[in-house]
Amino acid sequence: GVPMSSFHRHLSLLRASMVCILIALPQVAAAQSVAEVKEETSTSAWQGSAIAYRQSMGVQGLWKSATPTWNPSFVHSLTLEPQWNITESTSVSSELSMASELTQSDWTTDRIYLSDMTLRGTFSNALTSSLLQTTTHINLGVRLPTSKPSRASSLIMAPSLGVITERSFAVAKGLKLSLDLSVSRPMHSYTTGSLQGSPIDGCSSPGCRELMQIPTRNTRLIFEESIQAQLQLFEHTVMTAYVGAGQGLLHSLSPSPLVSFEPDH
Repeated sequence: GVPMSSFHRHLSLLRASMVCILIALPQVAAAQSVAEVKEETSTSAWQGSAIAYRQSMGVQGLWKSATPTWNPSFVHSLTLEPQWNITESTSVSSELSMASELTQSDWTTDRIYLSDMTLRGTFSNALTSSLLQTTTHINLGVRLPTSKPSRASSLIMAPSLGVITERSFAVAKGLKLSLDLSVSRPMHSYTTGSLQGSPIDGCSSPGCRELMQIPTRNTRLIFEESIQAQLQLFEHTVMTAYVGAGQGLLHSLSPSPLVSFEPDH
């Protein structure tokens, strides 16, 4: 048989082990619950990224006979919109679209074409006003010439500055009005859009190498303004209304009908 002293010693060890287990189990459970809460509340650094498929249709007028160049368009596009959140109020993002027009295009024979790539840094909640109950966001961006029209116009890059002011109203599930103001400075290699050959054939004089000034001039400043309203009717239903305008400041024309291909200083 087992001696009584040995039996009591094993029983004491068993009781001590059970007490340690009972003490350790709540601590482990509490640690697991805290980890689960942290996992639920933490957000991904890539939150806000999107892959968007869009379809759009437009016409120049409702009556075909009233517009000689009437040509409706139907375009579908795939857009990549990655976003990386550095902090809660600072993020960097980019946007690049690949589109295709199913109708007859007015400007290209390509069935698939790229847009310009846009890189943007956003500072959310940069300015708040308790009096006006508004929130202002600031973004700095640059547009790179990945599209054919931009490369044809000798675009190098187009830095931009944008300011977005928002205000929310307690209408339905929520109404948000926003005012967007932006200015960009396209930087081109040349002031005109493309080269046009000399009007004199077979001339060896240096003056014959001058180029005809074409009507197309590159833009040196672009101003854009827009107002947007978003009304959330239900949990997953949002209606959006948008109106905007833009103005472009072109490079000046040369007084001479024959000009060189002027650099964009």
